[in-house]
Amino acid sequence: MFQVSVEETFSAGHALRGYKGKCENPHGHNYRVQVTLEGPQLDGIGLLIDFTQLKHVMREVIKRLDHQFINDLEPFTKLNPSAENIAKYFYEEVAAGRPGYGRHCVGDGHGDGQVSPGSLGCSKGPRRNESLNSDHPDSGADRDGGLCRRPANDGLLSGISAIDCSHGAVFRRDLLAFEEIREKGKEQRTLAVSDLHTPFSMFITEIFKSIQGEGTRAGRPCIFVRLTGCNLRCTWCDTAYAFHGGQKMDVEEVMERVEALRGSAVGAPLVELTGGEPLLQEEIYPLTDRLLAAGYVVLMETSGERLIGRLAKAVIKIVDVKCPDSGEPETFDMRNLKELTGEDEVKFVISSRRDYEFARDFMRKHSLAGHVKEVLFSPVHEDPSAKRKGLEPRQLVEWMLADGVEARLGLQLHKIVWDPALRGV
Repeated sequence: MFQVSVEETFSAGHALRGYKGKCENPHGHNYRVQVTLEGPQLDGIGLLIDFTQLKHVMREVIKRLDHQFINDLEPFTKLNPSAENIAKYFYEEVAAGRPGYGRHCVGDGHGDGQVSPGSLGCSKGPRRNESLNSDHPDSGADRDGGLCRRPANDGLLSGISAIDCSHGAVFRRDLLAFEEIREKGKEQRTLAVSDLHTPFSMFITEIFKSIQGEGTRAGRPCIFVRLTGCNLRCTWCDTAYAFHGGQKMDVEEVMERVEALRGSAVGAPLVELTGGEPLLQEEIYPLTDRLLAAGYVVLMETSGERLIGRLAKAVIKIVDVKCPDSGEPETFDMRNLKELTGEDEVKFVISSRRDYEFARDFMRKHSLAGHVKEVLFSPVHEDPSAKRKGLEPRQLVEWMLADGVEARLGLQLHKIVWDPALRGV
């Protein structure tokens, strides 16, 4: 018997009708969803199912729920949006999209939920997750089409998420406490929600001053604010250290640090907000407003998976479109095409001929060259630890010249000036 599993995440709010407890009120979660397809034999090329097809179908279902108040959506206007019913909904919708899919599950951090034990890492040692309170003690299920019953493990995402609002009700997406077991001394302590967040705070991996390494402003001095957390896992990612951890800071603390790094610089200094994925944290919006008001030129580097429409028009967006070999194809939110302005940039990170052809065709189909300030083709840089081969810039240039592509070659200057593995430059 063969199995293929896909995991995705989404954030949403809900309220459990008729439940006599805190969770009868609007609140939210970072949900982690796993879909598993099982079958007795492989096809002619040794596949049970095309992995990208499975992810595509799953993401189509997730789009309906992501950053929504689930109670307002069908069938949950009448059906209680418990973890079990949401899992049943995924089962039915994914099966309808691709007949023959077997089973899946979803966890919301209440008692027994979905995700595989140990599937999330921890920089400070193993974490044993447990419910924050006794609500939903029977949240797991062994029914409804093979829904899985496993320990809930929502902690990593919860630790980096922000306050969200829905229909005037403030809710948090983190509903877990966990015991943190440190490697040295085996010290244990239970962390409550108040340890993870204070209102209007965000999680920051690093703030530093360097040169802008990419894009049309490459080579200019720039202050970087790297936010913690990302919901994608690109194969060539060079900032995986920003997936988790980080320092809790509010907008004022970030502004103070940026101002200190600005020093005596004249003119309008550049500030780039990057990640991770900065648009995962709600406080990014008041932060951009404060930076603009203080006279900074604000750049926002984002994966393209999040809608950029809430950002002020004055924010210069550098938006990725993920290519096939990134491991995250078809994640680009097509609504972003209408949100792009003549000051924004679109970037394709290219690791192969297939990636190049996708980027070339995408930019032509959507007339990007005449719509944004610049289209960037950036070759993947070789992994410093030799775990990943890069794409030779010369090879990419030859393809671009042969096809007359109206794009700019984007090289990462900071990896030329400094050791490619060095952080904070």
